[in-house]
Amino acid sequence: MRVTSKQQMKQMLAAGEFGNVIQSWATYGEMVAAGYTGKVYVRSNLWSATNARMNEVPLEEVLPTLQRLGISPSTCRYFENPPNDQRLIQGEICYDPDITLTYSFIQAPLSDALKQESHHTHGATARAILRHYLRPNSLEWLEYLLETYDGAVVEFTEFVSPQGVLKDPLVIWEVRHF
Repeated sequence: MRVTSKQQMKQMLAAGEFGNVIQSWATYGEMVAAGYTGKVYVRSNLWSATNARMNEVPLEEVLPTLQRLGISPSTCRYFENPPNDQRLIQGEICYDPDITLTYSFIQAPLSDALKQESHHTHGATARAILRHYLRPNSLEWLEYLLETYDGAVVEFTEFVSPQGVLKDPLVIWEVRHF
């Protein structure tokens, strides 16, 4: 199967087709009703590309911050914000034609971590790095995704502790062919 658009990928992520993802809510009220009390990652479709997100916002500061910025909470989507200090390894993996891995140990959101410091490897070296840092079931799941979505790039983070909807250390951020 091919994942050819961001919209398709988001639907598949929400449906659980890629495995463990972080919790998300369409509204602030849904998040509060779900009993979430951790830090929040906020995205608004009204912000420019350079200011499209707020990371690690304490729950009690979300609404005041949005109000200060003049952003309606109804234009935002809210996400569980896993603790950065729990990130073990993260990156992008694909078969091209052998396994190719771009990764980082920087404890920051994936895109920020890869911008700050990234390493690129392939083949036996990539496999050795993954075997060293990922739990066996995490590695099996990444391999499953790469086989099922042949030619796709998979974005992932392996955390020290369980995170996300399935409370598993491996979180999948994207699976894409675009």
